[in-house]
Amino acid sequence: GIGETQLPVNSNGDNEDNQREEVNLVTDTGSTVGSIVVPPNLSPSGPAILDVIFVSNVPQPANIKLGSVIIDINLRNEFGEVTQLGEPLEICLEQPDGDVDDACLSFFNTETRRWECEDECLEKVGDQYCGETNHLTSFALLLDGGGGGGGGDDPCNSNEADYIFVWLSLAAVALAICCIILMILIVEIRFRKKQYERTSSFNRMSSRVSQHMQ
Repeated sequence: GIGETQLPVNSNGDNEDNQREEVNLVTDTGSTVGSIVVPPNLSPSGPAILDVIFVSNVPQPANIKLGSVIIDINLRNEFGEVTQLGEPLEICLEQPDGDVDDACLSFFNTETRRWECEDECLEKVGDQYCGETNHLTSFALLLDGGGGGGGGDDPCNSNEADYIFVWLSLAAVALAICCIILMILIVEIRFRKKQYERTSSFNRMSSRVSQHMQ
């Protein structure tokens, strides 16, 4: 199926609630193939029109593994095409079946003529996979793009790995402090024991001397 939607966007305060607006992408056959989430300040230069064209069930290229939906997005105002976005745009694309562990939101690089990863850390919402972009062109899910799906090389596990490292470091520091305190207590106990033994020995010697002098 194929579909198109146009949405007026404005960064001059028309959005009184300052909320993001979600727009479903519905093809001419009535199928929902994804959605876009438009921030209130998408256009940094005033009123503009967001034009979205999308197709589903596209034929798979021989040398790359794409998702089933391709979407093309343009933003235009009275001066022409807007290339710099005021805020990132969220794109959600349907992918109901297949292996998506390594999927990423990709864009078509017109200079290299290749699909390249844009957002490797996708969020799964139902059958849709969502990622963000700060520029506009053609987008699709790149299923073998090396994105974040929980694999060993998942770049999205970096935060989790950092947390684990921090907690392990804190645990090591706490253990070291406990060991130091324990060593201090052992030294203190030994010192007091020796002091007690010396005092006891001195008292015994004093007692013996007193007895001999009597």
